[in-house]
Amino acid sequence: MAAANTNFSLNKRSCLNKCPVQIKEEVKSIMDKFPEPNLVFGNSLWAKTPRTQFEIKVSERNLKTVPGYKKFDSSVTLPIEGYKVKFTKTSKRTAGASGGGPDKTGEQERGSVWILRRALKDNIVYKKWEDIQKDRKFNELEKIYPDINDDWIKTYYKQQARMLIEYSGKQYTEFNRDGGFMEYVTKLINQKFGYGLKDKDTWNPADIWILRHEDRVINLIKDNLKGDKQSQTIEELNGLLRMLFTAKNPKPGVVGVSLKKISGTDAKYEIYNLKKKDMLNEEGNYNIKTVEVPVDVLRPATKDVMKVYCLIVMEAKNTKYEMQIGRSGVGFNNIKFEVTDKSASAARAGKAPVRFVETLLENNGIRGWVNDHKQYPKTVEQFDARKQEYVNIFNTLNRKRVDLGVATADKFCDSIIKTLKKNPESATQKLMSMTFIWKLMSVSKKKQEEILTDMIFLAKKKGKTFGPFGKLY
Repeated sequence: MAAANTNFSLNKRSCLNKCPVQIKEEVKSIMDKFPEPNLVFGNSLWAKTPRTQFEIKVSERNLKTVPGYKKFDSSVTLPIEGYKVKFTKTSKRTAGASGGGPDKTGEQERGSVWILRRALKDNIVYKKWEDIQKDRKFNELEKIYPDINDDWIKTYYKQQARMLIEYSGKQYTEFNRDGGFMEYVTKLINQKFGYGLKDKDTWNPADIWILRHEDRVINLIKDNLKGDKQSQTIEELNGLLRMLFTAKNPKPGVVGVSLKKISGTDAKYEIYNLKKKDMLNEEGNYNIKTVEVPVDVLRPATKDVMKVYCLIVMEAKNTKYEMQIGRSGVGFNNIKFEVTDKSASAARAGKAPVRFVETLLENNGIRGWVNDHKQYPKTVEQFDARKQEYVNIFNTLNRKRVDLGVATADKFCDSIIKTLKKNPESATQKLMSMTFIWKLMSVSKKKQEEILTDMIFLAKKKGKTFGPFGKLY
């Protein structure tokens, strides 16, 4: 049953696009009266035939405005020009699959490819975001992203406006998200440079590539990286891509672009891992502002559980980052280090690859921290057996003025035990992240800030291990 609900992912605009021309105007006149136009969820799998009805789920307030509605009706079916359109009451507040997920992300990224091709290759000028809808090829964008809404059209407008500033006149002719260069470089990374680089995104977060002479780019990389794994390094590939990133027409060129939905008035664009253009602050280290390791129990209703994440806030001139330390998935899981850029409308900077974090700790003389949930308590009995070990960690963090949420070791133990009974995964994760921060604080504050600054760079995929890319956000 739950899976079927994901079919109802069409918003108001997409419902109208789905309608055959004979019924579009009447359906539009009905939906234009909806007091809650965002609470419309049409069936994306409707076959568009008179023999099948087009079901559109709507809020109760919307249903009451549908012609023919009677008190206590849960649905209204209207015959329109030989078709049947059924409006059904729902308590849904979001469109399920249309709100996100890998399929929706792919559609959104392919939409970015389309808009950049129109702007940079086809030289189409949009003076305002509404002009995109007037583009004679707008139906292509709707096919790529059927659930497109005004927010995403505005995002695309801001994306192309910013990229015109960066790349207008540089003759990029190929725009790639699937197959082509993306497929080639993904396989290359996984097959030749798989050590420590979990996948392509660990090495370079580019969602799309803009290219000149794609075939020549691929052949150039192949020629320069001939040989077995032992004879090549990731630094060679990165050096070659830096050259291609800055190459001028008519030479082959490739630019990787990491995409984020635009949250500000205008899109921003930053370049990483390219000398003289890198936007990440390298002047000294970021300073530790606060460290939060909440071990107090929250009591919403009857659930005795503590907050999942620990938080470290780092600051430098005009920049601020938050590092969330918490489990990497549901259930018992290892922890991740995710960085958010708070100076850029809370844009996710990314996750620091754990293997690199472990190497970073070892290189700075910190040993003994293990990112393996199997080696931490999962039951009250296991915690009791190691209670003094964790009390010592708590006391050390307390002395170092870490924000723990409780003042005494007894309250800490009480919280851990309650959480182990109600939600053991959260308690285990907390013990893991507490141990990490305890290990981190075994070195001087200056060394701590050096390590955390490096972790921010790792999360942002900055350094000789990572390829050059631009972030459009």
